[in-house]
Parts: sequence; C-alpha cells; structure tokens
Amino acid sequence: MRLDHPQTLDFIQKAGLLDHSRSHYTRAQKQALARLAAILLRPLTIGIAGEAGSGKSTLLNALLGATIVPAGGLGRVRPVFRTRYGEEYAAYSIEADGSRHRLTAEGFERASAGQAAFAESHPKVIYSARSISLPAAAKPGTGNALIEVSYPAPVLKQVELAELPASFVPASLSPAISNFARVDLAIWVTPAHQAWKRSELQAWQDLRLARPYCSIAVAAQMDGLAAAQDREKLMARLAQDTASVFKACYPVSAQQALDAFASPAHAAAFQHSGLPQLQKAIQELVLAIRQERLVRACAILERIETKGAGSRLLAATGPGQAANPELPAAGLYSVG
Repeated sequence: MRLDHPQTLDFIQKAGLLDHSRSHYTRAQKQALARLAAILLRPLTIGIAGEAGSGKSTLLNALLGATIVPAGGLGRVRPVFRTRYGEEYAAYSIEADGSRHRLTAEGFERASAGQAAFAESHPKVIYSARSISLPAAAKPGTGNALIEVSYPAPVLKQVELAELPASFVPASLSPAISNFARVDLAIWVTPAHQAWKRSELQAWQDLRLARPYCSIAVAAQMDGLAAAQDREKLMARLAQDTASVFKACYPVSAQQALDAFASPAHAAAFQHSGLPQLQKAIQELVLAIRQERLVRACAILERIETKGAGSRLLAATGPGQAANPELPAAGLYSVG
C-alpha cells in the first residue's frame, strides 16, 4: 500500500471500506465504497509550475532530496513530469490511451528534451532493454509529452509531485490521462532575479491549477541575491503583489539544498536554503487537505450506507461542495 497517512488508513479500516463481505449491500453501494477507498488511498498531488528556466525541476529534486528529474530543458518542448512512489527508480511514457511504457535510459534522456548532461549526474539506473517510440513533443496547442518517474522516496507515499511547464495545456489531454496533472496543492516557481513578471501572472491564470488557499509561490534561486537587503525588498514586494493569488510566498535556494544533501560539508547550508520552511508549509497544507478530505468522506459514507445512492454520491463532492470554504473539494473526487 503506497499511502503513508495513519489517520486515513485508520479511517478506511474502521469504516470497512476494503471489506468485501457486505453481502447485504447493493452493487451500487459496493462500487461507491470501493471508489471512496481508492480516492482516500491516493497520495495528494503537488503541481510545481513556472516559466522555462525558473527552477521547477531543481525545486522538485530538492523536495525529494536527490536528482530525480533532469534540470533545464528546451522550454516549450519539455514534457510534463509526474513523480510517484515506486520500489525502484524508473521512467515511463504515458500514452494518449493511458498506457504506460517503460523508458530505457536513452529514451528517458531523449524524452527529457535532450538533457545529455543528466546521464552524468544522476544515479545509474537499470532500465528494461525494450525499445519504445518517443512520446509526441509538447507544442503549443498540440498536446503535452507525459513522463512518469517512480522513485522509492518515503515522502512520495504522502504526496506525488508533478512538474508542469507554463505551456502546459490541460485541455489537450485525453480522458484516459486527464487526471495526470490534476493537483491538490500548487506551487508557482518564480526566479528571484526577475520575480513575478506580468507574463507569469497571465500563465498562472491560464493554468488555473488551484485556488489561492491551496497555492504557494516560491522565489527560487535566492542564492543569486547576495545582499540581505535585496532579499528583504524582493520578499516584501512579492508578499504585496501576490497576496490575492497565493496563500504565501517563500524564498528558496533549491540548488543550495541539493548540495547539502550531496555533501555533509554543506549540511549547515540546508537550514539557510529556505527549503525547511517550505517543507513545513507544504506539510501543514497537506495535513489540512487530508483532514478536510476525511470530514467529507465521513459524510459520503453515511449517505452511501443510509440511502444506498451509489457512486453518484461521490460526484456530489465536486467543486463548490466542500464543507470548508478554505479548501477545494476537487481533491476528493479526482483519482490519479
């Protein structure tokens, strides 16, 4: 079982959502219970978005404590990456019909927009030898290449990470993979040296990933601002300019954090990278979303058991139906 959240697992067990011995239940009731269990067992998805070169992949790697996806890329041709828990480190292309095809090391490199240097810096991985066709390149208006990466990081049992370029076109996804980049919590990455441009605001509004109370801004590459005064001025401006868009804004030097993971000599730098503060904020939001999800699950379970309305009750938890206006209901009815 992938999910690592004791309260949710305890609720599922006590509610008997995985108990198939309820012979007196109708077929619709059993299907509704199974779907509710599947929803609750899904790790929450954090979407990391931003313009090309903003530091999305470096931040994703820093949150996982290792170089898992290649940094850089060619902007509009860079694919969407989803990182999930797996017993081994591997990469897969996701096709339009929802099927997964394992990538060789060379295929992963090509699909990652030609990051030749990546093979030299990331851990050697044993991929299957099968040859597969390269996913379609992501071009404006024509779709997105989708890559799934599995990795045995404990944090991925609680959350999954999706890196989304600003050119991501959700409407272009086929129904079979429409949940690939559906997010419960969104992070927008803006580079400190030119933070929060007008184009970023427009891109964020076009993406419509999450509501402000489930959205965080990260001023990345903060190590590029040497003067403390410059850092303070930047964060003060961002706090004012993004107050209506994001719940909060955090300064982070993701590369500094990655260096600290790689070498004990840089351990002290980790605390100054800003990553611990961001991790704490993410954890608090994840716990709040999980708790709200359980509250709604209790209400749905009661309705299933008393009215036998079946799986259509799950649809009642769509946008605008959340019991707490501070949290969206989308995370409850979407299944990745």
